[in-house]
Amino acid sequence: MPHNQTYLLRADNPEGPFVPFSVTPGYDYQPHDWDCIDGTLYEEDGHIYMIFVHEWTQIIDGTMDYIELSKDLTKTISEHPVTMFRASELPCCGEMNGLGEATFGLKMPGWVTDGPQMFRTQTGKLGMLWSTWGKERYLQAVCYSESGKISGPWVQEPEPFLHAVPHLRGRAPLCGAPRGGQRSPQTAVLDGRRLRRQAGAGQTDYRTLIFWLVR
Repeated sequence: MPHNQTYLLRADNPEGPFVPFSVTPGYDYQPHDWDCIDGTLYEEDGHIYMIFVHEWTQIIDGTMDYIELSKDLTKTISEHPVTMFRASELPCCGEMNGLGEATFGLKMPGWVTDGPQMFRTQTGKLGMLWSTWGKERYLQAVCYSESGKISGPWVQEPEPFLHAVPHLRGRAPLCGAPRGGQRSPQTAVLDGRRLRRQAGAGQTDYRTLIFWLVR
């Protein structure tokens, strides 16, 4: 299986050139023997954290973890990562073998964590959008910190927030889609408010939904 780490790079413009924040070449922000992806920066009370995925292909039940970084982003200053939650804590998360999915052409047991995205609602609740696999394949889940802090505890919403669709006009964004191709209004519950989204052609722009979350 691949061995991954998340690195931090910077540039004066989007075209580059990009150079690392770290002073030490090849510096590992996460533990060297961990397989880690999807590092996401988050700031809270003057502290900077990297939230990342500890891959299910290494530990079977994938986790979402965080480390604290130095203010100049050159190194990790926490002694060890903190686990926020495991994939299997989400009721609608499926086990890959049970779902009939293959990874790298192999049948592998496990529960997936992917793509953390932090947000705060209008009522002040700290939440995370993250991705995994369920009975209708790839999905977007939502969880909330009961303390309003990164330290949690983190509680999962039992139902998926969005499902992924394979394509949209030749591109591949993550979108909501009605089940079975039905042309009917779709709903999702977020922070106690029910968002109603018209199915229309069977797709809802994911970026629009993210705007609804954080505005």
